Parts: sequence; structure tokens; C-alpha cells
Amino acid sequence: MDENKKWIIFSFSTNHESAYAIEQFLQMQGAEGITVEDKADFLKTFEEQKRPDVIIADYLENLSFDVKIEAYFLFENNQLQVNKDPLITEFGQINSEKWISISEFEQIIKNTLENIAEISPIGKGYLSYRILQNEDWQNNWKEYYKTQKFGRIIINPSWIDYEANDDEIVLNLDPGSAFGTGTHESTSLILKILSEFDQIDLPGKNILDLGTGSGILAITAKKIFTDSQITAIDIDEHAIEVARENAVKNNCKIHFETAELKDLNQKYDLILANLIAAIHLDLSSLYTEKLNENGLLIVSGIIASREAEVKQAFKQQNLKLIEEYHENDWAALIFRKNQQ
Repeated sequence: MDENKKWIIFSFSTNHESAYAIEQFLQMQGAEGITVEDKADFLKTFEEQKRPDVIIADYLENLSFDVKIEAYFLFENNQLQVNKDPLITEFGQINSEKWISISEFEQIIKNTLENIAEISPIGKGYLSYRILQNEDWQNNWKEYYKTQKFGRIIINPSWIDYEANDDEIVLNLDPGSAFGTGTHESTSLILKILSEFDQIDLPGKNILDLGTGSGILAITAKKIFTDSQITAIDIDEHAIEVARENAVKNNCKIHFETAELKDLNQKYDLILANLIAAIHLDLSSLYTEKLNENGLLIVSGIIASREAEVKQAFKQQNLKLIEEYHENDWAALIFRKNQQ
């Protein structure tokens, strides 16, 4: 949206069945933008893609089934801009705009929701509106991201000047569209674990970052284990692109690949996997297969309620638990592959 314009936002709470009708009504009225938060749709997409994303799984678990809709309209001189004839928009013809008062539009909303309610329950319906003042949207979001410290590992946004101590490892990493900036417990736990590692702690030189996201763990590993060969994979091509760009910014030579663990022919001395518990359970036998003897496996993204289940499954796969870390309701576990 244009940061130099002023907006009025109308908020609605409804159910999955009526959400589409309300969204169509708002589009016909000339909304410049509409956001829909529908757990039912999110769950369907999440299951179809089977994307091992900790943030999404955690978010969905706490998300209500009430559908939240927000519609953005241009706002000037205490009036909002709407389509002069909403039906023209429906049939794809060119429309013209008009300006009406908030109270006029709220009456239109009331009448429309009453019509929809005759066909299907609408839940709470229309909630309220708020005015969005002119702001520097391109830069204001930056105030929410600060330099983060995880032991001796520092995650620093590019717009902040940071003077590192001699023993600190600095990653220049901006928040982006791929998962992994250290803000979630699942990522911070592995960063804290890696912060305590040294080159001499690693039995060999081949490292795999499984589900790399932004590349944060692969880049960290390369900065700690400088002589190691790092492979980072993800099933999301966009994530691989983002991770590759982040590696270049941090002067790290890493092999990135769009792939699954089963696609790899190599064995590794260290595997880093920040995924959800269900994915860890599915991959438990593959972890053993892809690890060298005495190889280390660091897994995170495990919600407390499934920690025992993961431990038991890994034990059956000849993986010995050697250390565990916890933060809030999340766990990160370190395993070693036993010699046969």
C-alpha cells in the first residue's frame, strides 16, 4: 500500500462458511486491500504442503477458528472511497469511485450482513474500524528487530552498526520471508547449543542443515566449523534462494539444494534439524542412516508434549541422547549415533 496515503480499516469476525461472502462484498465495495485469517484454510494448506515449519505449527495451534477479516479503504476528509456501483465490479467492468461518510458505509455493512445472515450464520460480524495515519511503513517495522545474542553468536540486522568482541560470531541477517531469524525458541535453542561448540567437538567435517529456511543454522555452523563442508537443504525453492543470498552476505561457502533427506547419498558427521516433532518422528530411521558412526544429531522444534515420544523413537534407532535444552514449551535434543 502507498505509504503516503491515509487508510481506514474495517474489521470483521465471522466463520469459515460466511467469510467468502463478506470478502466478496468488501471487494465489490472497492477495498484496496483485504486480509483474511482463516484457520480452516491454513490447516488445509499446511496439510497439503506438509511444510515442516515450526512457526506455522505453533501459530496454528493457538489460532482460533473464528475468521478475522480486515478491509482497507482510502480515507480523506473524514470520508472513505468506495465504488460508485458495486455490481459493475462484480461483472469485471470499469468502475468509478465516490466518497461517503463512515456512518453511511457502516449502514451498508449492516444491511449486507443481515442479508448474508439469512443464508448462513455470520458469527460476531462487523467489529469496528480504525484510522491508519500516514507513516514511514518502509522503515518503521525495523524498530521491532534488534541485535540478538545467543551466547557468543550475534544475529545483527544490516541497518544496525555492531562492534563485535573478539570471541563473538556475527551473522548479518535481515528479517525476511523465510523462517529463521532467531526470534523463535526452536531456532534460539540450536544457536545456543552451537555457541558452546568448538571445532574439536565435531567428529568429522561434513555437516547438514535440514530444512534450512533462511540459512541461519548453516551460516552459523560454517562460521564455527570453518574447515567443514556444509550442505543445506529445504523443500521450498524460495527458501533456498533466500538462504543462498544470506550466505553470500556473510561470506560463507555453503552448498544449497532443494531436496529432502531421502534424496541425499552422503553421510554426515553433524545434522542440524529444526522441524516439528511429527517430521522428526517420520525421519528417525533416516537420521540414523545418514549419520556417520559417532555422528551428532541436533534436533529442535519439539513441543514439550511430544518430547518423550521423540526420545523413545530415536532410542529405538540407535541414537543415544547426550544432552537436552529447554526454553518455554520447546525442546532441543542432542543425540549421538552409537557404534554398531
